[in-house]
Amino acid sequence: MEYHPFILAQNAANGLDALQKKHGITYQAYGPLAPILRLPQDKSPLTPVLDRIAERLSKDTGKSFDAAAVLLLWNIGNGVPIVTTSGNPERIKAIADLDEAPGLSSEDMKAIDEAGKSFHFRYYSVSPP
Repeated sequence: MEYHPFILAQNAANGLDALQKKHGITYQAYGPLAPILRLPQDKSPLTPVLDRIAERLSKDTGKSFDAAAVLLLWNIGNGVPIVTTSGNPERIKAIADLDEAPGLSSEDMKAIDEAGKSFHFRYYSVSPP
């Protein structure tokens, strides 16, 4: 299912989070990068938060982090397996290298959650026939 910070409020409001927890269902994140790939970044309240965290992680670790890496680390921090694809060998390596990346702090997770809940955006939807 589509899972990223911009659908958090909707999932909580419609009871999906409670249902998932009650029955021990684990989300699997489809489209976890939609907020940065499918939405103009100048309209996204998430952009400055992700950029700030990426800059700090890059400085602290000496490795390069971008908004996409931070967003994937957010999913990992929530215990949500990621479904993403790429034909770019460098991007595939960067995703695999996230196993060795530091986890996000609770403050980082909260900042991303709050920015996500302030704006609703769903890229993938099912339209009735």
